[in-house]
Amino acid sequence: MNRMRKKLVLLLPILFWLTTAYAQKTAVIGKPNEENQKIELADEYFRRGDFEKAAENYESLIKDQAMLPKVHKRYVQCLVALKKDKQLERYLEKTVKRNKGVPDYALDLANFYKNQKNDIEASKVFNALVKEIYTNEPLTEKTANALLDAGQMDWAEVLLTESRRALGKPLAYVDLVSSIYRAKGNITMLLDEMLMYAGTDRNNLYFVQQMLQQNLRTPEDMKALERILISRMQGPANSPIYTDLLYWLAVQQKDFTSAFMQARALDRRDKMQGAKIMEVGYVALQNKSYAEAATAFDYVAENYKESGNYFTARKQALLARELTLKNEFPVNKPAFRALVTEFTKLINETNNKPQVHDAMRSVALIYSQYLNNTDSAEIWLNEVINHPRADRALADRCKIELADILLSKEIFWEATLLYSQVEKSQKETPIGHEAKLRNAKLSYYKGEFQLAVEHLDVLKIATSREISNDAMDLALMINDNTVFDTTGVALKAYSKAELLLIQNRQDQALAKLDSLEKAIVDKSLTDEIYWLRAKIFKSRRQWQPTLDNYKRLIESYSEGLYGDDALYFSALIYEEELGEKEKAMELYTDFLKKHPGSIYLVEVRKRFRKLRGDEVN
Repeated sequence: MNRMRKKLVLLLPILFWLTTAYAQKTAVIGKPNEENQKIELADEYFRRGDFEKAAENYESLIKDQAMLPKVHKRYVQCLVALKKDKQLERYLEKTVKRNKGVPDYALDLANFYKNQKNDIEASKVFNALVKEIYTNEPLTEKTANALLDAGQMDWAEVLLTESRRALGKPLAYVDLVSSIYRAKGNITMLLDEMLMYAGTDRNNLYFVQQMLQQNLRTPEDMKALERILISRMQGPANSPIYTDLLYWLAVQQKDFTSAFMQARALDRRDKMQGAKIMEVGYVALQNKSYAEAATAFDYVAENYKESGNYFTARKQALLARELTLKNEFPVNKPAFRALVTEFTKLINETNNKPQVHDAMRSVALIYSQYLNNTDSAEIWLNEVINHPRADRALADRCKIELADILLSKEIFWEATLLYSQVEKSQKETPIGHEAKLRNAKLSYYKGEFQLAVEHLDVLKIATSREISNDAMDLALMINDNTVFDTTGVALKAYSKAELLLIQNRQDQALAKLDSLEKAIVDKSLTDEIYWLRAKIFKSRRQWQPTLDNYKRLIESYSEGLYGDDALYFSALIYEEELGEKEKAMELYTDFLKKHPGSIYLVEVRKRFRKLRGDEVN
């Protein structure tokens, strides 16, 4: 018993300490809970619109300095709603005095005076705040952002300017200051700001280009920058960075002649062995400015013969000329023959290096597609295919093109063998999927529609959207035209017309389509006939008959397989080929109404906004 009593005596102080600690902890936890409940009650009144009761509850809370940040904004809103201007003024003045250098409270007081048309007092409060925070860079930046969000651009500009002066950093907050100039429409000051920042360090170039891209929204803005850059380059404050910016600006404007001139200067300055000029050539190619691309590549080939860019430049110059010829109709066979001669010279100069195989493929395609010399095309393709050092993907691409030639000659067995080899070699790749699609089309051209559909069903889940869509479209067309005509007589005739097109016998294909249109009674293939006719005329750049066939599709088969295609490509022709922007906008508007689920939707929206003059990134 004594031992038990002794243990209890020893335990009592410990129990007392634990009990006291728990009570203190409960009290500490309990206080915030009580305050949170008060805030929730006040907020509930606020949400209900009972600003009188909300204000009473907030007033009891703001006496505690720790609670002030949590309830300040809503308390101010309550007093504004209740129109208690005097009470609000006293509260804000008192709060600002107690919280020197806290921007939120000072800005609320300054805004209060501004709303009261008391600009003198508003300026006093704001200027006092500036002096309190302008040496604190993070706080200044945060405050300037808040001012911009509130639409107070002038105050934000004053704050940032004063902070720059006080910190001795004339280029601090460059992005914020630039956005202010842009919002005010002061392009001259914006450009001065950007160029001053760019001139201090070439590492700033990318940032400056990004800022200019975001802020220069009109051709006039671009021209203003060009004038300033040229003026500065001619003056004492010239900086190497201005040449970089002139080059960048020319590329943005797709002025590849000017870009070429600036690229030459940059290339000489930085000893880039033609790399910058090559860049101009590639961008010009992407933008279908083939003549300018050829000029750039020719310059590199002529002036940097010992550089690693020499062979590529010559090959790309020939490619640019090839693309120019491909867009001409009728086919300029003498020009294509001259191009083959130039390609052959280049191939012979390279001592059979692996990179020559792409040029050999180009020669083969010219022979097969433009000179009707499939025998020569086969020789060149086989040379690439059988070369031990040829890139495997390129060799497989050549196999597909060789199979296309065999298909055009109706040597179906050898063609399908080559397609199948590529399918196996390039499993689950775009090239492999394309070979499988060609194999399906081969079955279709032979009139083996069931076999074609089996191939196409597999391709519906192909990774390439284009191949998947082509597979679905062809499968749908076959199914639609063999439901009632199980023998597929009309479809076989149509597929023969497509085969004539592959054989480059366009006039015969058109004649076949005309006779088929007259022969079919149920009009089941009429939309396909219009579509194929349009395709032939488009390849010839005969825009009016192309548009006539598209128009028939739009008017009679708007909900059919080619309805959205016909409308989209019609708009493209009016926009890009005929230069009739208003007509293109009309068709794009029609497209947006009729085909909201089309794969072209995003591109149509972008083109429509651009034609309308909207800013498009």
